[in-house]
Amino acid sequence: MITTTLDAPRPFSLKAVALSHGWHECAPLSWCEGGRCLQWITRWESANGRRRKAKRSASRSGGKLRAGEVMDVASGDNDGDLDVRESRRRTREGKDVYRVSVVEGRPRRAVAPLHVTIEGPDRDDGLVERIRGDLGTMLKLDLDLSEFYGLCSAHPKLHVLERIGAGRSIRSASMTENVLKMICGTNVNWDQAVQMINRLAQRGPFFPHYRHLNAWPGPREIRRSGEEYLTGVCRVGYRSKSILALCERIIDGTFDPDDLDEAARRESTDELLRRLRSIHGVGASSAHALLSMLGHHDRLSIDSSTVWHVSRVYTGGRKPSVKEIEQIYEPYGRWKNLIWWYEMWIDWKTARGMMDGERGRF
Repeated sequence: MITTTLDAPRPFSLKAVALSHGWHECAPLSWCEGGRCLQWITRWESANGRRRKAKRSASRSGGKLRAGEVMDVASGDNDGDLDVRESRRRTREGKDVYRVSVVEGRPRRAVAPLHVTIEGPDRDDGLVERIRGDLGTMLKLDLDLSEFYGLCSAHPKLHVLERIGAGRSIRSASMTENVLKMICGTNVNWDQAVQMINRLAQRGPFFPHYRHLNAWPGPREIRRSGEEYLTGVCRVGYRSKSILALCERIIDGTFDPDDLDEAARRESTDELLRRLRSIHGVGASSAHALLSMLGHHDRLSIDSSTVWHVSRVYTGGRKPSVKEIEQIYEPYGRWKNLIWWYEMWIDWKTARGMMDGERGRF
């Protein structure tokens, strides 16, 4: 067992971040209210959302790899001297799978300490640094919310966000995982989406002795499951074609969603949007939601929930047009998508509970 501590910039509430989005209901994430603990199951081979790559200098002969070739040890889809069945057995039993638990400590001046426990095989080749980096991505610890809070201060409802430590929306460390989950959540209600996602997650390796605690499956594991499993067990319906198409693009190296985080630091929203819309099954609303996960909040993710929210709050029950919705949020500029999301979130039961019972903590 390994322990480490992350410093989150205040104001910060782990509960507010964990419950800011439905991802906490979807494996490999979970929230324990009693222990106020965020749990995450991850694996060494894809702790940062990527297939682990082993580069060799030898030319390929006798099952060895040429320089720059990739051997996906976790998948078992290799034609070298690795026994495929043994590889699959070890992976399903949870070889190099970790349980990460995060709890919030007593705040200190400008920071809120996050105490992290990592359970799994000991290793000294960067595991802790990788998990710390992934948690920083998942919890948006590098996001400067000062401008956002300035806009919220004049908002009739959102002025409380800074006081309760809300504003950072949880995501998965891997954009591949985020995209696949978003595809599962297209054109269904949230309960159905959670069921699809959690069934798909069962294709990943499990934490030793806990078969219900799975790390997210890699693209080869999903591809190996096949369309029959995706439609018959996961019940994803027509989305199976989009899921498998994305996995194929990742496997053949033509597209890797995990490159999007780096691209988001240097590319415009329009450029990122073109990348996201190139993914089969990702429409405008899903793409705009994924943009927010990448730190670009200047495009509204308009779907039925947005229309319902605007109808209830702004148009007196009348169904608004897309143009009307855009006009309402235009004054919020590059934060518009975050503003609309938290307008909806602030009325959730979890948010109301934090405002009623936890104001004195911040």
